Amino acid sequence: MYVITDNCDMRKIKIEYYDFFKAIMTIKVNTYSNVFDMMNDKFRFGIRIPDYLKLSNFVGFLFCVIRGQYKMIVPFEIYWDFDFLSLNLSRALFLYITGVSDTKLLNLSFDLKTLKKQTFKESPAEIKTYHAMLCINVSCMSDGFLNIEEFDGICKGLFRNDRGIVYSLDVHTLKHIFNIFDTKRDGLIDRQEFVMCWNKWIKTIIRPVNIFLIIDVQNDFISGSLNISNCSAQQNGLEVIEPINHLLDTVNFDSVFYSYDWHPIDHISFIENLSLRHLDSSSPIKADNAKLYDTVIFEGSPKIKQRLWPKHCVQDSWGAQLYKDLKVVDNAVKIYKGTISDVDSYSVFWDNKKLTQTTLGTQLAQLNATDIYVCGLAYDVCVGATAADALSIGYRTILIDDCCRGVDLSDIEKTKNNVVKNHGVIVQSNEIKTMVEGRDRRPELGYKLALEIEKSMKKENYK
Repeated sequence: MYVITDNCDMRKIKIEYYDFFKAIMTIKVNTYSNVFDMMNDKFRFGIRIPDYLKLSNFVGFLFCVIRGQYKMIVPFEIYWDFDFLSLNLSRALFLYITGVSDTKLLNLSFDLKTLKKQTFKESPAEIKTYHAMLCINVSCMSDGFLNIEEFDGICKGLFRNDRGIVYSLDVHTLKHIFNIFDTKRDGLIDRQEFVMCWNKWIKTIIRPVNIFLIIDVQNDFISGSLNISNCSAQQNGLEVIEPINHLLDTVNFDSVFYSYDWHPIDHISFIENLSLRHLDSSSPIKADNAKLYDTVIFEGSPKIKQRLWPKHCVQDSWGAQLYKDLKVVDNAVKIYKGTISDVDSYSVFWDNKKLTQTTLGTQLAQLNATDIYVCGLAYDVCVGATAADALSIGYRTILIDDCCRGVDLSDIEKTKNNVVKNHGVIVQSNEIKTMVEGRDRRPELGYKLALEIEKSMKKENYK
């Protein structure tokens, strides 16, 4: 069993095996609204729980879905942050490990003074790691299975914010997720089904791999030839710089990506190049009447529907450079799009015809990315197209509203609606840190992951 405080970084939990020591306890698990209540009620082995372990504001959930009585291995890794511990114990990640007959083991493992003495010569803010493995004999929920009410209890432990406020699932969503993992369709989740649920769903929810994707924050879109403040929405692209930089300074993303619009001089999107190609007879606007921001259709196989923009972000030009005040972090990945003359590329994943892809998809796969935080310019064009592709590929996608500015207000609303419709979330930049650290876990993203697992399971069944 492990218990987690409301301020811990869930990404630091590693599900691996260690032999630091073993402890055995027998617990009768009933329905508790709070794991801490269960601890107080059920630790009846004559073992003293030190006062400094009685933490408040627990976010917990119990790894225990078992048929009848059996032994289960729960591996974990403990991170002690002594700077946090000395100031406020409730800010530290705690795993409570105890032995039935060996009280010295308890005192040795959780005597704060002893632990601090052991690391006194090192930086007090340094995180120390202790490894352990716990064997538990468990009788779960009296019958050895999880029904939907008990599964709902686990979901309430999973989906909550750093203030302990629970994000409740609606009945339809809860039933759908439950049915995905109830593969035997018997209305119960047994041990085998829960192991699958744990490995494919819960582990990702509590330990996501977070990618920060900053899209096209380039000179031409802020103060150059395609300054979006001159478009109908009249939004200032410069306003995204400060919140993006703040996120780069304060949030520990697993990887940061910057995308560039990177067009050849003869690119199809430039109105200046309209005469270089023939319009198809089906084009609603003829070449002689075409104006800036109009949409035309070019001949080709396939035909190319194209909005006409002023010349912008030409390769190796000043306009294609990232804006000077945007922070560029070390080891960031740069992605170039729109590099082919005869097709535009709004999405950072693909060109607009899905004929060629950038390197983004491959690099995200290599990182085992799960969550994509999307922002930049323009909200309703390249940001929206990238978010749509991320969702269609299967990534849990988070659109950072105040880190985006767009071209057209109605199209911005369509972008937002599309993200929400496809189980992404739209948040403000001040919400990102707790989400990345695993302290604010959104049910929409959990549902999105469950839907992707369901798709994968169906594909496996068809083979």
